[in-house]
Amino acid sequence: MLKRMSIINKKLSVIGLGRKDSSDESDGTQAEEDNFDRIERHRDNSRFLFFPDSTFKKLWDLLMFFMVIVLSLLMPFILSF
Repeated sequence: MLKRMSIINKKLSVIGLGRKDSSDESDGTQAEEDNFDRIERHRDNSRFLFFPDSTFKKLWDLLMFFMVIVLSLLMPFILSF
């Protein structure tokens, strides 16, 4: 879990939302830190959050891929006959 959190934190820091290290905290404000803590708590408590590397998400993506293929093959026949 800690490895996943560090990966997520690195990805968030790329877009400017990640937690700053204590060495980088020279110009940070308390409000920004409180906001990040609130987002982190919400992410930990959310039941509807799917991690991109989870098995469920990979299976869901695979299922959706096949559904799109099936629909793209069936839809012309359904519409034409």
